[in-house]
Amino acid sequence: MARSLTQRERVWETINHREPDHVPIDLGGTEQSSICSEAYRDLVRYLGLGIDPDEIVISNLVQQLAVIDPKLLDWTDACAVPLLPNPPSNWSLAVSDEGRYWTFVDEW
Repeated sequence: MARSLTQRERVWETINHREPDHVPIDLGGTEQSSICSEAYRDLVRYLGLGIDPDEIVISNLVQQLAVIDPKLLDWTDACAVPLLPNPPSNWSLAVSDEGRYWTFVDEW
């Protein structure tokens, strides 16, 4: 029986057009592979992994994308993890309720 590949090896095999032991999983490694906060909340409730659905951190305010908890990344055997930059130290997000919509000012 062949040994199982590490997550890094699995991604490397795929990038190099070789067949890995199974398809690499990317859940939240990028904004394009993330999950919206409502779907994430439902998923963590359903799976019961000890993740508090009321303590979800949003990584992208406009798209309402959730930061994926490491417990879920372990459960899915995800091969990619996000590297999220920190905002400038002298900036904080200002969100305003304008009645029919919400506005925010980003660091730019």
